[in-house]
Amino acid sequence: MVNNKNTNRKAFIGKSTHCTSFGVCEQISLIKFEPPNALNKVLKNNLREYPRDSNLCKNYRKLLNNLPNLKKIEPKYYLTLFKILLYVEYHELKLNMAKHNLKNQTLKQTSDTLVINIPTLDKDNLFVNIDDVVKLQLVNSKRIYYSRVTDIVQQNVYVTLFDASQNSKLSGSIVDVHFVPSDWTIKCYHYVLYIMSKYNLVSLVYPKIHTNPYIYPEFVSDWFNKSVAENPEQQKAVNSILNNSAHPAPYILFGPPGTGKTTTLVETICQIRKHYMSKHILVCTSSNAAADEIAKRLLCILPCKEIFRMYAASTDRLVKLNLYSDHFSYVFIDEASQSIELESLIPLTLISSQNKPNEGILHAQIIVAGDPHQLGPIVQCKRIEHLLGKSLLERLMECEPYQKGHNNEYNSRYITKLIRNYRSKEAILHIPNKLFYDKELICCSNSNINNITSDWTVLSNHTFPIMFFVVKGNEMTMANKSVYNEEEVTVITEFTKKLMCAKLNSYKIQQNNIGIITPFRGQTRKIEERLKMHQLNDITVGTVERFQGREKEIILLSTVRSKCFVHDGREHIGFLSNSKRFNVALTRAKYLLIVVGNQSVLCKDKYWNALWEYCKKNHACFNLRENIR
Repeated sequence: MVNNKNTNRKAFIGKSTHCTSFGVCEQISLIKFEPPNALNKVLKNNLREYPRDSNLCKNYRKLLNNLPNLKKIEPKYYLTLFKILLYVEYHELKLNMAKHNLKNQTLKQTSDTLVINIPTLDKDNLFVNIDDVVKLQLVNSKRIYYSRVTDIVQQNVYVTLFDASQNSKLSGSIVDVHFVPSDWTIKCYHYVLYIMSKYNLVSLVYPKIHTNPYIYPEFVSDWFNKSVAENPEQQKAVNSILNNSAHPAPYILFGPPGTGKTTTLVETICQIRKHYMSKHILVCTSSNAAADEIAKRLLCILPCKEIFRMYAASTDRLVKLNLYSDHFSYVFIDEASQSIELESLIPLTLISSQNKPNEGILHAQIIVAGDPHQLGPIVQCKRIEHLLGKSLLERLMECEPYQKGHNNEYNSRYITKLIRNYRSKEAILHIPNKLFYDKELICCSNSNINNITSDWTVLSNHTFPIMFFVVKGNEMTMANKSVYNEEEVTVITEFTKKLMCAKLNSYKIQQNNIGIITPFRGQTRKIEERLKMHQLNDITVGTVERFQGREKEIILLSTVRSKCFVHDGREHIGFLSNSKRFNVALTRAKYLLIVVGNQSVLCKDKYWNALWEYCKKNHACFNLRENIR
């Protein structure tokens, strides 16, 4: 979070270990939201029927069984349904964490903490987080101690007992380990629902087009970032936001990959400071990395004293400051496509009130920035993923103000779509542009790099920046259920070694120019191990989720999949069928994209088939039998 107000020191207490500020705000005490007894019973029974079930239990079971068929949440059911979804999600989270419980573990002490080694812990799947509770049960006496996670390093979790003086006493003890997820986040979401109910705000998140006329003044002519002066869409967004054109509805900044979304946000914030010095701004993101990026860019323009950076440990505690509901005039929610709706609505707890007729009021212009075609939030319970996993940005874009009109254009009073891509070569953009962005993206990359791999005799088209290599390897399953493909690991490694001998024009390719993406954590681990054998330790390897929001000059994509699945008589390729995952994977590369996979399997999916046909049309499909030449 970035707040342009230099907050009063008295509002903070204690010694700071998490903030760049002078202290950490005291954690607000939230009401504990327990599910109704009947719902809790149905969840614990895994939705099974029992003869003595009450009518209420039967009704809850019927509702839960029908949730997968529910397409969207109507306003009149908003508060009730979201409450139930949160109860279901937290129950699923507890079940998933319990799968990692350990028996007969010997506790080790280091410094003033205890260490637990968790073999199932994976950097791309951190089921346990700092501040989570870990229950330690002595094997012999059955006595229970509660501890809190203080740090996570690789597969080692560091915990401190609630009574820290007992840490040394437990060192060397044999315990059963039970993981208990923190309920803080879920409690925050319930608190959002409480505020929405209290101030009657539901209608404001289902906005309608205003009937009152609106004049579109454009008073900004001097731009902080000179590139904005050449981008009409960015200018339109800045002026609309400055003029509160959408209020009380949120304003959407629709930013496809590489189109300068962050540049637009930073420019807007700086223009607000220039024209409205007395107005306060709050910037919220779903990750520290995104907040850091905005803060660093702002510091290049604005004085340091005008920027306050609050880290994740304090993200939800601004409520404790008891700010007036009209304190913030603008609230920016970045990366909105990656957060569940209620997370994006947390700022409503700061900017909401109610007038005398009991109508809800939002005192700030909310700006929601992101791309609905990028990966959404992670939801534990797959049966409700289509509901709880839909972001505020994605749902808002289904509402009337954010739909294209009869002229096939967006209403700039409510939304601006950035269309000038500064990241990727035009051919790399072609398929995502066609499938997801209505062919509206314009390539503005000024790269002259065309001929990275001219010395590869396997290629017939040396200038086309996408290559699709057919590798029909075997998909294998690891002990942790993740999958890998050894043949593709070999091919990816060999290509990487060849790239390290190539040049980007006159520049030799460095390891940090290359990114390797694969949908599966098992394949990530196998590739990392193989690269390490060749001293290639500085190449970023990760899942699609890890690469969202990132870019590399060269991307190698290992798809792994070598078999199809059948569901309801239809063949599919599992979660590789996810269009958002496909889109993110393809839009990370700037100059060169190399795809490795089994085309006969991948082409069962329409998105992968479109990519294959495009590469085939441009003579960029290659069969690798045994060796890479």
